[in-house]
Amino acid sequence: MADAKAGQPLRIQWIDRATVEQARATYTTDMQRRQQEGIAYGARVQACTFKWQIAVQAGSLLRSGMSEEAVEEHLVATHAYGPLGQAYRDSQATETVVRQVTAVVAMSPEQRIAQGAPDYASQQFLDRCPLQAQSQHGSN
Repeated sequence: MADAKAGQPLRIQWIDRATVEQARATYTTDMQRRQQEGIAYGARVQACTFKWQIAVQAGSLLRSGMSEEAVEEHLVATHAYGPLGQAYRDSQATETVVRQVTAVVAMSPEQRIAQGAPDYASQQFLDRCPLQAQSQHGSN
């Protein structure tokens, strides 16, 4: 057969099996890495939106008149432990996040700004979660 554009015959070049296997291994490794990065990105977005969710709930409970301690205990019981008090695999980390976020939400805006703490309950915080998760790539 002839190549109509170049006016020259097509050439077939054989690729040895080792080259094909190396290319396949590289492709597989790259796909696995991309999948892991996607999972990690999703987890970072989820962690960020969880902070926002906790902040919104804490703010609502604080405005209803509950004390900061009561809000913390309620949210810890709701999010870090099962209905019968059983610990989840990440209960301690969840409890820490709940307490940190609740403490920030309980601050006055002036205190929060002075300490450089984020406004976890704001729409802006929620909207920035995907960007923040992307910027954290490789810093975990």
